[in-house]
Amino acid sequence: MLDDIDKLQLCESETIFKNASSLFMKKWSKREHDFSEYFRKEWLKALDSWYEGYNNFPPSTNNSLEATNRVIKDEHTFRERHPLSRFFTIANDIVNRWSKSRHQDQTHPIIYSTEPTIALQKWTN
Repeated sequence: MLDDIDKLQLCESETIFKNASSLFMKKWSKREHDFSEYFRKEWLKALDSWYEGYNNFPPSTNNSLEATNRVIKDEHTFRERHPLSRFFTIANDIVNRWSKSRHQDQTHPIIYSTEPTIALQKWTN
């Protein structure tokens, strides 16, 4: 059952999610009636926005956030706890440095994308 729920989470579109949900309920409603009813009411009707294809653009993991957090800890706070006043000074320094490194006039600026870069093959599959 858990494998099937994992597969539901990976659905790439609403149509696929609805069809897969229907098959999930058909498969599990007789064997696990109580849980299936709970799952249908809570996760297929009330809270039905948890599958990958619900919103195409945000990442499905927080890996980039964790990587940024690691840079802050490794290069700025050195994994030490600081009083709030010191942290504000550190945060100000981080924002100042990162803003300059991302400014377009820099020699090698770090530019954020304003639009997702998706290969044609991804769009057409």
